[in-house]
Amino acid sequence: MTSRGRRGRNAVGRLRRVTIPLYTTDEPPVDGQTVVAGWLEWGQSSDLSRALHILAGNAINKGAHAVVGVRLMEERPTSGFEAHRYTAYGTAVRFG
Repeated sequence: MTSRGRRGRNAVGRLRRVTIPLYTTDEPPVDGQTVVAGWLEWGQSSDLSRALHILAGNAINKGAHAVVGVRLMEERPTSGFEAHRYTAYGTAVRFG
């Protein structure tokens, strides 16, 4: 696991609860708020919900208020030695 995947963990290695809106739309459905910053974030895991959780944790750790344009990729093993992997990615945004 990369260092990016560890950001969503607490001191004992368990995922801590994070709350941030994840939208599959390309724009946040929020009226009257201006996006002042945006950047690519992602999370990878062999478990889909954990990949989404890592994505949210990474975004929160960098000060995002939401993640828009969330997309999912599934990487299937081509041999018996590789693990199944999910990647969740999107644009983390900060409102001003």
